[in-house]
Amino acid sequence: MALACIETRDRVWRVKFPELLRQRAGADPVAQLHEVFRLWRDWFTDLHFRGCIFIHACSEFPSPNDPCHVAARENVLALRDTIADLADQAGIANADSFAAMYSLIMQGAIVTEVIHRENEAADTAAEIARVLIRDAVSTGVKTCTRY
Repeated sequence: MALACIETRDRVWRVKFPELLRQRAGADPVAQLHEVFRLWRDWFTDLHFRGCIFIHACSEFPSPNDPCHVAARENVLALRDTIADLADQAGIANADSFAAMYSLIMQGAIVTEVIHRENEAADTAAEIARVLIRDAVSTGVKTCTRY
């Protein structure tokens, strides 16, 4: 039952996350990267916010081989791939490294908001991300894509 819930949410969120970024920020990949934490702020202030089902699943099913853990981790990796694709489109030289750092900010913001419930985690994460994006875009221009 838990696995089915995780897999269903994963299928929805893999499509919904990039769609929301495009709807809210347009086609510009840098604008979409900045939009992530405005999206997070809206999510965090929702009365039904309880954190991330995928982070919870990895905690509740700690064995990295447990099917629930695997399914949850796959979602986190898919979202990181979305960030890497945006970074690549923005001309960031090492899109995968950027995405790993950016994803850590995303996950850290979720956990911090769950712990503190001060409605500040998304804004703090946005400030950190702004510096990361600025530095990556200004130093990471390239002429080809990963594909």
